[in-house]
Amino acid sequence: MSERMPPIIKMVDWYFMIDNVIDDPCLMGADPESGDKVVEALRTVFLDTYVHPCPSPNPAIRILTDTAAEWWAEMCYDMPPKQKARLSKGYCDYLEAGRKQIHNRNCRQLPDMETYLQIREDSIGWWPCAVLIEYCQGFELDDEALSHPLLLELQKNTVQHVFLTNDVTSFKKEYMQGDFTNAVSLLYFRKLYDPTRDPDSPPPTLQGAVLEAIEMTEG
Repeated sequence: MSERMPPIIKMVDWYFMIDNVIDDPCLMGADPESGDKVVEALRTVFLDTYVHPCPSPNPAIRILTDTAAEWWAEMCYDMPPKQKARLSKGYCDYLEAGRKQIHNRNCRQLPDMETYLQIREDSIGWWPCAVLIEYCQGFELDDEALSHPLLLELQKNTVQHVFLTNDVTSFKKEYMQGDFTNAVSLLYFRKLYDPTRDPDSPPPTLQGAVLEAIEMTEG
């Protein structure tokens, strides 16, 4: 196993923890105050202002922050500065997108599809993983490669496919939790409450929304 894999494995475990905490409405997923606190605590890790141990009185925030600091330090000690900066931005954008989704859950606000897709591109957590693909393989893409139209298009299509596939497969669980920050839920409720919808036409269905989301992954 590559010496770079242990911090990656720790990071993947951490991803499962943070994703559950900030997505589940029964935890911090619908509590803006708690969401702000966990985001601000974790930003100190990725902006290199973290002080050990995390001073938060909330045990969940302390665990998330201190464990992130551990794998972050292990991962970044030999990482090129530009690559580390992209990784830091990816995680900070991920946290900010999670904060926006918490706000939407709390105020029961349905964003339009364009806004949702923009937020979801960051909240799925793909961008840090894209950087870590380079890190694991021991190379760094230069500025010319990163700005190439073909790579930009590949990344755009990849992240959209990843989060739409995730939304479809996780829809049932999230719907049962009362979480509507999901492309399937958004497609369904937007049509259901559309003021221009013909009341005499067949109402939209959840299955129809699932099929529409699947079609989006193929487009």
